[in-house]
Order: sequence, then C-alpha cells, then structure tokens
Amino acid sequence: RINDLLNISCQAFDSATIGNITFNLTGNADLYNFSFTLTGTSANFSQNITANVTRNNVINATCWASDSAGNTAQNSTLITVANRAPDAPTILSPASDLKANVQLLDLNVTFASDPDGDVINISYYINGRLNQTSLTNITFNASDGVYILNVSLHDNVAPLTYSANASINFTIDTIAPVIALISPANNTVNTEGNISFSYNVTDALSIANCSLIINKNINQTNTSITNGTRQNFTLS
Repeated sequence: RINDLLNISCQAFDSATIGNITFNLTGNADLYNFSFTLTGTSANFSQNITANVTRNNVINATCWASDSAGNTAQNSTLITVANRAPDAPTILSPASDLKANVQLLDLNVTFASDPDGDVINISYYINGRLNQTSLTNITFNASDGVYILNVSLHDNVAPLTYSANASINFTIDTIAPVIALISPANNTVNTEGNISFSYNVTDALSIANCSLIINKNINQTNTSITNGTRQNFTLS
C-alpha cells in the first residue's frame, strides 16, 4: 500500500563481488538503484524503500549479483500496490460527554484526504448500529437518551476497507426534572430559626444539582442528588 515500507532481501552465491537492488516504481523516471559490495562464497544484502505510488501500480524489485569474472545473475519480483484504508476521522461535534437539550444535533467530523485519491464515505453508528452513510456531515434527530457515536471511513474500492473508529458519547435531555417540596407546608410559621426543607426530585436521566432559592437568590446547592429520593436543605 502507498506509504508502506518495503524490504527486499537478496542472497548471492558463487563468490559474488557486487550486488544491486533496483526498484522500478513508475517507469524510468522513478527508478531507484542501490549498490552493495559483497564478500564470501555467499552473501545477503537488502534494502528498504517506501512505496510512493497509489493502488494498482506495480513495483518491479530486482536483485542483481556479479562476480569478478563479470558473470551476472538477476531475480525479479513484481509487487502490486493494494488499496489503503483512509486514516481515522476526528469527531468535531458533538463534544465528548456533551449534555444537550435539543433533539436535532449536528454530527461533524474531519479527516485527511484518501491516500489513493478515492472518494471517502462516512459511516455513522449510533449505539452500535449503522445510522447512515454519507459523503458529508449529517444532522441526528433523536429522542432523549444516552448515546454512543462511532464514525468510520471507507472508499468505494471493493472489498471495502474501513478506517479505525472515532468514538464519543453524548446525552440528549429535553425534559426538565420534576421537583416537589415535601415540607414545610406553604405559609408555615417557624419561631426556632432552624428550618429543614425536604424535597424530592425525579428525572429520566441523571440530575446535576438542586438549589435552595430564597427571595430569588441561591442560598445553597446540592450537587450529590439521588434521583427519586427524599433529601433536605437546612437553613439556620
């Protein structure tokens, strides 16, 4: 695949003194030649090179060996460049662990262009199930709940090769919690100066906090709320 590192290893016999490895990537204009000095009755030599051509191109890698008498032998290998999967996308929005109070939510991703120059398709998975595949960013319309978004990319070359996933979670909650003041009763007169406000709050999802508000000002806030359980604020 493009950008992969190729290693060609050769073995020469019969006291070869010179070895060569050539890579023909795209014709004479892209011909690479590497020379080696060899010793002994047999010798190993190798060379790395990065494939810089796109899918379906054919790389001709050839090993040459010559002895001191000028005798030459060669062996060639043809390597067809395979399709490369797109790089993993980055999810721009929603932000990870977003708490949203709207049901229409933009799903925006960004990604590098395809290494082979192919068109990239974006697959959006919600809670492990394919929601849709598109060439562009989309809008997600959903009911209240907690969601896991996974996004992967693929080109149109069969068999399809997918990128690594990008994943975030988010919550849609459009319904306000329901809170009930259990005690004291309305218009209660207190002469002791210590008042306990007992309340119960429920919500389909988690509750971030509850506040005691007196004369339009927040007096105190509880951030450790148990859903559906009686709790208290104490005012002294």
